Amino acid sequence: MNVNFNDDEFRRGVGSAMVRVRAATAMAINDIALEIGAKADDLVPFDTGALSSSQKITPPTPRKLTATISYGGPAAPYALVQHEDTELSHTAGRSAKYLERPAREVGKNLDKKIEALVKRAV
Repeated sequence: MNVNFNDDEFRRGVGSAMVRVRAATAMAINDIALEIGAKADDLVPFDTGALSSSQKITPPTPRKLTATISYGGPAAPYALVQHEDTELSHTAGRSAKYLERPAREVGKNLDKKIEALVKRAV
Protein backbone atom coordinates (compact mmCIF):
# COMPACT_ATOMS: atom_id res chain seq x y z
CA MET A 1 0.00 0.00 0.00
CA ASN A 2 1.30 3.43 -0.93
CA VAL A 3 0.36 6.66 0.74
CA ASN A 4 1.04 9.72 -1.34
CA PHE A 5 1.31 13.15 0.16
CA ASN A 6 1.15 16.14 -2.15
CA ASP A 7 3.51 18.59 -0.44
CA ASP A 8 2.77 21.39 -2.93
CA GLU A 9 -0.97 21.18 -2.35
CA PHE A 10 -0.44 21.10 1.40
CA ARG A 11 1.78 24.19 1.30
CA ARG A 12 -0.78 26.08 -0.80
CA GLY A 13 -3.55 25.14 1.65
CA VAL A 14 -1.54 26.18 4.69
CA GLY A 15 -0.45 29.39 2.97
CA SER A 16 -4.03 30.24 2.09
CA ALA A 17 -5.15 29.55 5.67
CA MET A 18 -2.37 31.76 7.05
CA VAL A 19 -3.42 34.62 4.79
CA ARG A 20 -7.00 34.34 6.09
CA VAL A 21 -5.86 34.07 9.73
CA ARG A 22 -3.56 37.12 9.44
CA ALA A 23 -6.32 39.16 7.75
CA ALA A 24 -8.81 38.16 10.46
CA THR A 25 -6.27 38.95 13.18
CA ALA A 26 -5.69 42.41 11.67
CA MET A 27 -9.46 43.01 11.68
CA ALA A 28 -9.69 41.84 15.31
CA ILE A 29 -6.84 44.13 16.39
CA ASN A 30 -8.49 47.02 14.55
CA ASP A 31 -11.80 46.36 16.33
CA ILE A 32 -9.98 46.37 19.67
CA ALA A 33 -8.12 49.59 18.81
CA LEU A 34 -11.42 51.25 17.89
CA GLU A 35 -12.93 50.12 21.21
CA ILE A 36 -9.96 51.53 23.14
CA GLY A 37 -10.15 54.75 21.11
CA ALA A 38 -13.86 55.19 21.84
CA LYS A 39 -13.30 54.73 25.57
CA ALA A 40 -10.29 57.08 25.46
CA ASP A 41 -12.40 59.77 23.78
CA ASP A 42 -14.68 59.71 26.82
CA LEU A 43 -11.72 60.33 29.16
CA VAL A 44 -9.36 62.61 27.23
CA PRO A 45 -9.06 66.05 28.87
CA PHE A 46 -11.28 68.62 27.19
CA ASP A 47 -10.70 72.37 27.20
CA THR A 48 -10.86 73.72 23.66
CA GLY A 49 -11.46 70.32 22.04
CA ALA A 50 -8.13 70.39 20.21
CA LEU A 51 -6.72 67.41 22.10
CA SER A 52 -9.87 65.30 21.98
CA SER A 53 -10.27 65.87 18.23
CA SER A 54 -6.66 64.89 17.52
CA GLN A 55 -7.04 61.14 18.09
CA LYS A 56 -5.42 59.10 15.34
CA ILE A 57 -5.67 55.34 14.98
CA THR A 58 -3.22 53.70 12.61
CA PRO A 59 -4.82 50.36 11.76
CA PRO A 60 -2.95 47.07 11.53
CA THR A 61 -2.35 45.23 8.29
CA PRO A 62 -1.98 41.48 7.73
CA ARG A 63 1.78 42.10 7.42
CA LYS A 64 2.06 44.35 10.49
CA LEU A 65 -0.31 43.20 13.22
CA THR A 66 0.00 46.38 15.28
CA ALA A 67 -2.44 49.24 15.73
CA THR A 68 -1.35 52.60 17.10
CA ILE A 69 -3.57 55.08 18.94
CA SER A 70 -2.24 58.58 19.51
CA TYR A 71 -3.38 62.04 20.46
CA GLY A 72 -1.87 65.44 19.89
CA GLY A 73 -0.40 65.42 16.42
CA PRO A 74 1.90 68.46 16.45
CA ALA A 75 0.89 69.02 20.08
CA ALA A 76 2.05 65.54 21.14
CA PRO A 77 4.21 66.92 24.00
CA TYR A 78 1.08 68.59 25.43
CA ALA A 79 -0.89 65.36 25.02
CA LEU A 80 1.85 63.46 26.84
CA VAL A 81 1.78 65.88 29.80
CA GLN A 82 -2.01 65.61 29.98
CA HIS A 83 -1.77 61.82 29.89
CA GLU A 84 1.00 61.38 32.43
CA ASP A 85 0.46 64.12 35.03
CA THR A 86 -2.09 62.69 37.43
CA GLU A 87 -1.99 65.87 39.53
CA LEU A 88 -3.61 68.04 36.84
CA SER A 89 -7.22 69.05 37.30
CA HIS A 90 -9.71 68.03 34.60
CA THR A 91 -13.40 68.57 33.97
CA ALA A 92 -15.78 65.96 35.34
CA GLY A 93 -15.29 62.52 33.82
CA ARG A 94 -12.01 63.47 32.14
CA SER A 95 -8.63 62.36 33.44
CA ALA A 96 -4.98 61.63 32.96
CA LYS A 97 -4.16 58.13 31.72
CA TYR A 98 -6.92 58.53 29.16
CA LEU A 99 -5.32 55.93 26.89
CA GLU A 100 -3.75 53.67 29.48
CA ARG A 101 -6.94 53.05 31.46
CA PRO A 102 -9.04 51.94 28.45
CA ALA A 103 -6.15 49.85 27.11
CA ARG A 104 -5.87 48.02 30.42
CA GLU A 105 -9.64 47.51 30.60
CA VAL A 106 -10.04 46.29 27.03
CA GLY A 107 -6.75 44.41 27.23
CA LYS A 108 -8.01 41.98 29.84
CA ASN A 109 -8.17 38.56 28.19
CA LEU A 110 -6.97 40.11 24.93
CA ASP A 111 -5.84 36.77 23.55
CA LYS A 112 -9.33 35.32 24.03
CA LYS A 113 -10.94 38.36 22.39
CA ILE A 114 -8.67 38.07 19.36
CA GLU A 115 -9.22 34.32 19.17
CA ALA A 116 -13.02 34.74 19.21
CA LEU A 117 -12.93 37.49 16.56
CA VAL A 118 -10.60 35.44 14.34
CA LYS A 119 -12.77 32.32 14.68
CA ARG A 120 -15.80 34.37 13.68
CA ALA A 121 -14.03 35.80 10.64
CA VAL A 122 -12.38 32.62 9.34
